[in-house]
Amino acid sequence: MGLLSVSVVAINASLRQAILVKGEAQDYTQARFLLEQQIAKVELQHQLNEIQNSGSYRGELSRFRWRYKVSKIQLPEPDLPADIPPERLKQLKLAAPYMAKIEATVTWSRAGVNHEETIETLWIPEKLWAPPKNPLGPTNVP
Repeated sequence: MGLLSVSVVAINASLRQAILVKGEAQDYTQARFLLEQQIAKVELQHQLNEIQNSGSYRGELSRFRWRYKVSKIQLPEPDLPADIPPERLKQLKLAAPYMAKIEATVTWSRAGVNHEETIETLWIPEKLWAPPKNPLGPTNVP
């Protein structure tokens, strides 16, 4: 009888663990779709601004929260060999020393455990809006 009781407890624990793992797998799949949705909303904008935003989903997705950030990342200027012809050197120069970076994160919790998934993508510098520079330099307005 004792062996039967131990077996039932072990089977019950295994079934519970299998249900939790299945739920986590579904959550990670759902999170991936939500991340792609957030990135697509940002990417579809005509021009990007450096911005951060966050929020939460409603309804049956209310366990999930999202945030995204659009930022400028600097690109390192590579050291080029000195023997490159000048016309080829112009082709190898960077058009801009930066790119636009979009980072999206989805967080949620299941069974008291917090989870987080993040994806990032880079865009051409022309997609990132840069405020015009003041040709007169900084001005002090009283």
